[in-house]
Amino acid sequence: MYLAPRLLARSMWSFCLMEGQLTPSALMQERRIRLFDSRRVRRGSRHRHTQADPCLFVNGSELYVFYEVQECSEVGYIAACRTRDLVHFEDLGPVLRRNDHISYPHVLKVGDDVFMLPETKEAGEVALYRFTAFPSGLTRARRLIAGPYTDPTLFRTPERWWLFATGPHGLELFSAEDLASGDFVPHPMNPICTDARLSRCGGAIVELDGRLFRPAQAFHFGDGGNLRLLEIGELSPSRYAESDWAPELFTLNEPWQSRGAHHLSLACFAGRTIVAVDGRHPDFVINGTILNPLWRIISTLRGVRLPRRARASRSLVSRSRA
Repeated sequence: MYLAPRLLARSMWSFCLMEGQLTPSALMQERRIRLFDSRRVRRGSRHRHTQADPCLFVNGSELYVFYEVQECSEVGYIAACRTRDLVHFEDLGPVLRRNDHISYPHVLKVGDDVFMLPETKEAGEVALYRFTAFPSGLTRARRLIAGPYTDPTLFRTPERWWLFATGPHGLELFSAEDLASGDFVPHPMNPICTDARLSRCGGAIVELDGRLFRPAQAFHFGDGGNLRLLEIGELSPSRYAESDWAPELFTLNEPWQSRGAHHLSLACFAGRTIVAVDGRHPDFVINGTILNPLWRIISTLRGVRLPRRARASRSLVSRSRA
């Protein structure tokens, strides 16, 4: 009774903004602000079936959300929206599109410059982009490292920049003294994590009460089982150590998050702590069985380039979200 509908209803991704508090042991969700829901009957090939990896960024009096979007007939790209009052949201549309799939936007400010570090695994590199006219005008600034890495995450300490990225053999760590021109050197303990349940980052490094935590995607069946917090005990050019702290961050009792979650972002805005999380949930059965194939055929006849099919096997570094 339960298995058949689950197999027929393919998964999709949405995300939600809420007020809340993150502690080392739990995420306390206090008030929902807005749900960016992807679940609706598909009426065209441009329908968004994935809205995931939300990244919050505060710029003056505005809160921005950068996130991955994937439509029925396209590879993933990065879109954005913004708000001044947490009530009205302005859709800014796509801010970064390429011919290959991109996801996992990580936005940060360095001096007067604002950068984005997206996942560009299909291009075989981790590339840094700079905004020339924020929130638009993204241009490629430089390659940080070469290789098919997923979920690249930057973190800054007073002495250097740290780059976490998941490669074929697990989670790897790199460091450089300068983001703009420094060489990112592999850590001598690489790979620092080979456990497939913990080796993909699920958002930026979080500092709580002077302690550092790495959100990790806890795999169940494919990506996005849940999120776990791992406390970073040592972070130096010669040593790295972390310990599992919060095994299950989400209760997964919301309809839009019933099948999992894999990304977390925090920001202080208007005197409040804003939390962005994504969720995996079932699509309408009619979309997966009838409308998706139909719109793919129509798109092909129109000459729209289709993405590569989502990989059936969910390897350590797979990024597909069917």
